[in-house]
Amino acid sequence: MYLNNRLIQPKLRLIYFFSINMENPINITPHTLTPTDTDKNIELSILATILENSKDVIYIFNYQTQKIDFISPASLEITGYSADEIMNMGKIALDTVIHSDFKQLYISHFNNLLISANNPNRYYSIEYKIRPKEGISRWLSDSHKILKDAYGNIIKIVGNIRDVTDFKLVEDALKRSRDRLYKAIEATNDGMWDWKLDSNKLYFDERFYTMAGYLPHEFAPTIAEWMNRVHPQDLILFKKAIEELLANNSDQLQLEYRFKTKTNEWIWVLNRAKTFERNESGNPVRMVGTHTDISLRVQINLELENRNEELEILYKQLHINEEKFRQLAENTHDAFWLADKEMLLYMNPPFEKMWASNAADVLKNPSIIEKWIHPEDKQFFKPLLDLTMIDHMPHVEQFRIIKSDGEVRWIWSRRFPVFDKNNELYRIAGIATDITDQKNIEEALVSAKEKAMESDRLKSAFLANISHEIRTPMNGILGFTSLLNDDSISHETRNQFIHLITKSGEQLLHIIDDIIDISKIESNQIQLKKTDFYLKDLMSELYNQFDDTRKQTGKESINFFTTVDPLHRDIQLYTDYARLKQIFMNLLSNAFKFTTSGYIQFGYTLDDNNMIEFFVEDTGIGIPMEFQATIFQRFRQADESSTRNYGGTGIGLAICKGLAKLLGGELWLKSEKSNGSTLYFNIPYQHTTQPVQKIHKNAITNTTFDWSGITILLVEDDEINQEFLLAILEPTNATLILVASGEDAIESILKNKTIDLVLMDIRLPQMNGFEAFEKIHEINPAIPVIAQTAFAMTDDTNHCIELGFASYISKPIDRLNLLTIINRIICQNSSLLK
Repeated sequence: MYLNNRLIQPKLRLIYFFSINMENPINITPHTLTPTDTDKNIELSILATILENSKDVIYIFNYQTQKIDFISPASLEITGYSADEIMNMGKIALDTVIHSDFKQLYISHFNNLLISANNPNRYYSIEYKIRPKEGISRWLSDSHKILKDAYGNIIKIVGNIRDVTDFKLVEDALKRSRDRLYKAIEATNDGMWDWKLDSNKLYFDERFYTMAGYLPHEFAPTIAEWMNRVHPQDLILFKKAIEELLANNSDQLQLEYRFKTKTNEWIWVLNRAKTFERNESGNPVRMVGTHTDISLRVQINLELENRNEELEILYKQLHINEEKFRQLAENTHDAFWLADKEMLLYMNPPFEKMWASNAADVLKNPSIIEKWIHPEDKQFFKPLLDLTMIDHMPHVEQFRIIKSDGEVRWIWSRRFPVFDKNNELYRIAGIATDITDQKNIEEALVSAKEKAMESDRLKSAFLANISHEIRTPMNGILGFTSLLNDDSISHETRNQFIHLITKSGEQLLHIIDDIIDISKIESNQIQLKKTDFYLKDLMSELYNQFDDTRKQTGKESINFFTTVDPLHRDIQLYTDYARLKQIFMNLLSNAFKFTTSGYIQFGYTLDDNNMIEFFVEDTGIGIPMEFQATIFQRFRQADESSTRNYGGTGIGLAICKGLAKLLGGELWLKSEKSNGSTLYFNIPYQHTTQPVQKIHKNAITNTTFDWSGITILLVEDDEINQEFLLAILEPTNATLILVASGEDAIESILKNKTIDLVLMDIRLPQMNGFEAFEKIHEINPAIPVIAQTAFAMTDDTNHCIELGFASYISKPIDRLNLLTIINRIICQNSSLLK
């Protein structure tokens, strides 16, 4: 980079800086320079500016006054003390900044340094902790050298301090992960060796041998055998590296050398090692290392070296300082620029890439950049040529830019003032970093936190809601059951109580079914059972059912009807009848729940995309606009407060949306508060030419059975269910054997050859019903077994039939349904008829 047609050479100017200011290194005044040095002074000011804006602390300690002559502003960020505060401190005050655990080490280091520092060109270093003015302790790395006068007297200590706190934390983490690293090495292609020096035992893993073509453990694991396979030209370096480890001169080893294979060829290996254990004297007792085959890399490097010989010759002809500066400016990922009062002097290639703008255009007209600033951030953006920096301090800002392709990027910009010989601001140096990824991560974390909090809130609301919904029917069941114990109530009242108990039980079962359905939808466990049917049959069934509901709930004033295009009244549809009906049931139930007057209608149309569009329209309370975006999410309701006037679990619409998607369509709504709602869903119009079988409910004509001579084994572990089954089956005159476990069921089959049928509970202690069935089937495959379960999960019926069960019944068990199933099996198996 050039300023005023002069090349900036940071390293040479820094030496010049110290040499002309040795007695007063913190002041650069015009009278100390000759007139011919004016331009140099300007360039020196630029370098001083860069020095003062460095994150490292540069200091000069005056040995004679025992005070700091100069310290860079970075001291404020690291120690909490300004440069002026530190330079006004004496040595005793300076020592108080050192952490008490390191004070003795710090004092000893500098005492020994002042005694033994004979080499004026040698740098010394020490790591220690300090106690900043505020905040937690920090780790510092202090590199320094001694300056002496012509008589050998110490006059100055010049040093560089770097905050290495983060590195120390990483170092501690690396130590803790050492054992995990050993295990990770086993999964790589690297060989590993472990040397216990106290016992002189050396271990090579199998990969150590096989990477060179040897069989595992083909040669003895000794240093002698190892060195016998090191190339003679590399053996001296190998021995020296091992000796340095043994002499405790180094904790780590990294050495590349050639290693002989079993076929007497040579491969290049990288040997990396570290001392992991020491004895009480501090001597190493255990070293662990890895062997990596780097032959390919060495070959590639060799080819690159050969190809770059001409470039190396050219490189040596360039000015070293100019090349270093150019490399720094042009190879960094950050954008760098320099401007004066009138024009932009320089911008590096990353600047052009970051702003997606042509460098020539920006150099010609720097204000062009402002048009890419995000509109919301323009009021905070300071133009590149704006020299009005408050108190001559660095200016830091974050803003968004909109690139030519419309992409929005976050930029972190830092601007630093550059002063002339009169300490007046005349230039600005700037660095800009693209922090879009960091911003995205921050936004993602905030969003994830908000979602987690919302999920937790919804879960709490759902649990409170479901508790209320379950307790309501339970209160009816338990309450009216207790009233049945009153012998004084009439037969009519008793029947009424039984009806209310049954209704509450059905309500409770509906809640449980909804919870199971939403779980099956979210876990993708629902499998469709498609059949052919006439859509008008479903519409008629729904109308009759909800018309009865309308009358039973005292809502006869509501006009309830269906609307169907006559052209499509006889549509034959191929889909899952039960799931389609379930969607309609939920939507119509909601319509009747939230409608007190007006009308409710439902129906369907066939659109141009070969989709059947269903709808349920009501004149109920409607859904406010602010809730319509979330009403189909699980556990969400338009009113989630505890004082709402309507019941429900908040998962009905989520189930409908999931089922509609499963059927190949989608669900949506149109609603307005106090003006009713219309919910729509569609599914593909699929049909076949197969004849439609009418869907009939199984009509039970016979309610009493005589199974005299039939022996039934009841396998049930719950006492209440045992009593219930006995109460159902005892009037049939069948012989009943009751057991509570799968093991007892098998024993009964072995002992009693007269058992004709088994009613098997699936969820049993220890051996479950499936396992017990397999054993029974092995003993006597002719015995029909009926499965009974409360699981009610996907395809339980098909699963039981596939396993060989004669039939399946789910809990809660319907008495007539159970009797009909058993009677059908008895009639089908003529061998059971006595």
